[in-house]
Amino acid sequence: MVVVESAAHARACGALDSGDGRVLSLGGVGWSCDGDHPTAPREDGEQIVRAMRRALGEPPYDVGCVVPHGTGTRLSATPLADIREVRRAIDPAVREEFVRRGGWQVVRNFHADFGVPWQEAFNTTDRDAVVEYCRTKGITAAWRSDGGLRTTAIRPVVHTHPGSGEEVWFNHATFWHVTSLAPEVQEGLREIFDDEDLPTNTYYGDGGRIPDETVAHLRAAYRSATTRFDRQRDDVLIVDNMLPAHGREPFTGPRKIAVAMAEVYDPAA
Repeated sequence: MVVVESAAHARACGALDSGDGRVLSLGGVGWSCDGDHPTAPREDGEQIVRAMRRALGEPPYDVGCVVPHGTGTRLSATPLADIREVRRAIDPAVREEFVRRGGWQVVRNFHADFGVPWQEAFNTTDRDAVVEYCRTKGITAAWRSDGGLRTTAIRPVVHTHPGSGEEVWFNHATFWHVTSLAPEVQEGLREIFDDEDLPTNTYYGDGGRIPDETVAHLRAAYRSATTRFDRQRDDVLIVDNMLPAHGREPFTGPRKIAVAMAEVYDPAA
């Protein structure tokens, strides 16, 4: 803790005469306004240098320490992972096990009193409309006794890119698995729900449990193929949704990103 007070007040409190060496003299203060960017300082550091010169005064300088204050907002990096590289990083035995067992399965439970209700997720209160929508998307819908909804979808883990013809590891088996949540969140959910009732979880296509170590291996494969960049104002990012996996790092402060979708890919077409 640092306490800044006038010399007169410190002397009256006996601080200047304590002899314990914990009193520093504030030699100067300087500031400047860097309006170059909402979150990032100027790359040449000109405004920071100006503030320091104002604080230090004229040379020669007698400086014991400098405590810089950086920008207070994370820049909301967008990590990108080439999923062709992800596929190559996955143990062939792991890939083959998913294929042998019918791909991957995602189960979502919309509880009546926990999380997002099905009425909000599907933007309707008509149960028949929900069932029909799910039918057209290859999703099984089952109504729960508590008034909630359980949906189950089975999808392949590997798709063929419609443009290049390459095989890509294109799925959310890792992202939606319960072990990809923070440990404290996992523990909290499992204290409330049995695994089959978790809000979201993934399985092999035949409904079998995916071992935790397998999902950890998949996460490592994504990380090995990941690159990142800090977003700046007016950046434009164009993503082929079937080639890079993409996400968002934590951020603070205001953030506004406009998103537009282009061509829709229908694997059944």
